[in-house]
Amino acid sequence: AVNRLDSQYMQQNHALEKKYLANPNDEKCLLKYAFQCKSFSRLVFIDDERRQKMRNKAIELFEKYLKQKPKDQQVAVLLAKLYDIRKDYER
Repeated sequence: AVNRLDSQYMQQNHALEKKYLANPNDEKCLLKYAFQCKSFSRLVFIDDERRQKMRNKAIELFEKYLKQKPKDQQVAVLLAKLYDIRKDYER
């Protein structure tokens, strides 16, 4: 069952990544992909390395989004929480 869930999440993630890469300036697509990466980074049944990779990707995407929409406080708070999880206190 865990392998099936992992496979489903990976398929969803790859599908969103493809959409994002095809439309890198689409804010909705960017945000959806960022939230997917954030969610994926919190799954307990994947290894730490993949969680960290997904968290870093979510951070990268949220940072890009905030460059376009700097007044989005909700996303800024989410980004701050991801920095905290990563123990990145310089930001």
